[in-house]
Amino acid sequence: EELLHAVWAYGGEQIKKGVPCKPGLKELLSYLEDLGMPRIVASSSPRTMVELNLQTTGTARYFHDIVCGNEVKLCKPAPDIFLEAARRIKVDIHDCMVLEDSHNGIRAGHASGAETVMVPDLLPVTDEMRSLYDDCCKDLFEVKAKMEQGVL
Repeated sequence: EELLHAVWAYGGEQIKKGVPCKPGLKELLSYLEDLGMPRIVASSSPRTMVELNLQTTGTARYFHDIVCGNEVKLCKPAPDIFLEAARRIKVDIHDCMVLEDSHNGIRAGHASGAETVMVPDLLPVTDEMRSLYDDCCKDLFEVKAKMEQGVL
């Protein structure tokens, strides 16, 4: 437990030094805001880390709420975090879209019943992920473009 706290503390210090946004994040969030779509963060990270990250990147204002792993019974790959996120924004899970870069997040999104889109980052796309996600986009610019085209 002490090691975990040390890791999170180190992560917090790194975030304070500045974390770049994923390419296309601000453009996608602005587009979703213009459409009036509710937006919520569903993260396995501690709330303090998520809030710090959102504040540091200047993206906090785009989100209506945050759900963290310790706020639900089961963490990813269980669907609980996405089901709770949908409940909080008062949207049926089947009308929600999950954007994920982690394998456990893709598993959780698929299990929740939400449209699940993988935006790979550090982890490769595997055959298992291909069998679970509804779509895969190379970055958030592509997510926005597909939404504008009505593909997503």
